[in-house]
Amino acid sequence: MKTEIKGKYKGFNFKVVAQPMGYRCGYVRIPKGHVIYGMDYSEQLPITFKEISKQSVGKRGAVPIFLAQGLKENDRVSMDLLFDVHGGITFAGKSLNWIGFKSYWIGFDCAHAGDGKDTSIMDEKNKRFHKVYSNLSSKIRTKEYVEKECKSLINQIKKYFK
Repeated sequence: MKTEIKGKYKGFNFKVVAQPMGYRCGYVRIPKGHVIYGMDYSEQLPITFKEISKQSVGKRGAVPIFLAQGLKENDRVSMDLLFDVHGGITFAGKSLNWIGFKSYWIGFDCAHAGDGKDTSIMDEKNKRFHKVYSNLSSKIRTKEYVEKECKSLINQIKKYFK
């Protein structure tokens, strides 16, 4: 794992991390005392489905969208449905100390159908495997793209939790 970008935007820290398999992930640090601090990404938030029901699917993950089909207007939603980021929120926790996460972070990954692998960030083992099983039609998500998604996530956090 390698941190490619470490930044601060609108009072929130964020990181873009390169995975040895060739994918990138984006993470936003949630400060202690914030409404969503310590929550699991599938836990219900104080936001109702009615508040987001007019939004497009956007970049959210397929599973939360599928599960939302049964929601009623007053049902509360989870982070993985609320936040419109690449593939949806796929991480919430403190368990990534090995890349410097000693506090609570939420994040997303760019390892979904249609996401390409960036060979420049792969380790040697994954480069050999990639040569045999590469999918050339996939789109590589750059560190700049992931940074933009982190900032979009921060904007959404600020919008829903003033």
